[in-house]
Amino acid sequence: MLSSATQYCLGLFGGLATAAIYQQRTRTGAPELLWKSTPFNDAIISRCPSLRRVFSPPWFMPNEHFETVLAAKLRSVPGVSYRREILPVSDDGGVVALDWAQGVSTVSNAVQSTPPACAAPPAEVDAPICVLLPGLTGGSGDSYVNHMVNHLVCAGYRVVVFNSRGTASSPVNTPQFYSASFTKDLERVVSHVKQSPGCENSPMFAIGWSLGANILLNYLGRAESGTPIDAAVSLCNPFDLSYCNVALKKGFARVYDRNLAQSIARIFKSNEDVFRRSPDIDVDAALASATIEDFDRAVTAPTFGWESVSAYYAGSASADAVPGIKTPTLCIQAQDDPIAPGCAIPRERLRENENTILCVTPAGGHLGWASAEDPFGAPWVDVAVIEYLRAVELKLRTKESVLANANAM
Repeated sequence: MLSSATQYCLGLFGGLATAAIYQQRTRTGAPELLWKSTPFNDAIISRCPSLRRVFSPPWFMPNEHFETVLAAKLRSVPGVSYRREILPVSDDGGVVALDWAQGVSTVSNAVQSTPPACAAPPAEVDAPICVLLPGLTGGSGDSYVNHMVNHLVCAGYRVVVFNSRGTASSPVNTPQFYSASFTKDLERVVSHVKQSPGCENSPMFAIGWSLGANILLNYLGRAESGTPIDAAVSLCNPFDLSYCNVALKKGFARVYDRNLAQSIARIFKSNEDVFRRSPDIDVDAALASATIEDFDRAVTAPTFGWESVSAYYAGSASADAVPGIKTPTLCIQAQDDPIAPGCAIPRERLRENENTILCVTPAGGHLGWASAEDPFGAPWVDVAVIEYLRAVELKLRTKESVLANANAM
């Protein structure tokens, strides 16, 4: 006969498991899809079944914090080999690191429609080139980036990861970091990649996560039709930095705020001598940053010419850039994202722009999207991204074929 203590523990465990399963069911559901109906958009949506497929998080990740943290800590890291290129981006010696994917080893095959494991099949001469923009302190070594690289390479695409200044051990030669509204480095990267051997006549795509997504949409909105990027994907975009800053000051989200601040302060610390050259930077305050706002006040706002950190946040919202986007763009968000909250998503602006499609999953956390089918494998969104890019590529090539036939007549 079980002791009362054992019975109590079993009962407690059963209750917690039941609660977790119930919570998981409430977070399970088909994504919310918003788009302006056009022949192009309708054709794209019809070729992206994953955008309508039910997303179900693992039962042991009963809320957004479990999914965000466990995915970041326990997700598998696919094997990817890169060739690094240091690219000058400014006249004063500023550089960024471009990591060109050379090969992949394994890819999770438990996610729906995921291609089988491959060993970097050689891309076609005119294969699309994809530029990836990781999150705030992320880079080519992050698991979510490597999973996407694996999917893209296995789909026959060429891939390059744009590591912002100081991230992924890229050099810092000038006292300037990167910011949510600074797009000149990306402009240089896009131009350089497009002019690289074998890329001149190929379709060009871009994928951004979190801060990288915000920078990408700001770039697209300002460029309007003047960009070589043929299609883009935005994932976990904060959209409104002022709102997100407030969200980071509440509850468990303060843990993310502190950890992100510590991560960017470590990059700053490793390049402290360079940053001490700037009279605008409060070096001691930067090193002591307890929040992202502290760091932005000490470094980001003054070095990019903002009169205050609040002005920087207000002026860097990619939500304001949405109306100007002329490039086909898919935005995927998680409603329960603790860092890029669902309430900050500019739903109406995205719905009104015929070039943007919005997909909002009921759950997923931040950079999580761990699926019940493969909890620690590829994020749920990866397959949807591949479907979208393939659909756009098909439309582009069909259009080129029609134009070529017309010109031949």
